[in-house]
Amino acid sequence: MRESQTMISIGINTSPAGSWSKRRAFDQMDWLSKTFITATEIQMALDQLADPLLKRDKNDTEALVKRFNKNSINGRITLKEFIDELTTKVPTKSY
Repeated sequence: MRESQTMISIGINTSPAGSWSKRRAFDQMDWLSKTFITATEIQMALDQLADPLLKRDKNDTEALVKRFNKNSINGRITLKEFIDELTTKVPTKSY
């Protein structure tokens, strides 16, 4: 699995009862408390999560930034953009 897929699957597989929080993940990447994250912070987080023997692909990180960054101009991902992208968009169905 590629690093970008790992990051995305973490968001999808969270459960309400789980200890992982999107806000906490964002805050850990925003270690300078700038209120946004960049490709550098994402790459640092992926480096910590992934097998050190895997080749790092800058294109994967840039693709994540483009996907999360809704204004596509500044290369910065805000907390809102981060949470919106990791939140399931499918409404809950009652059976």
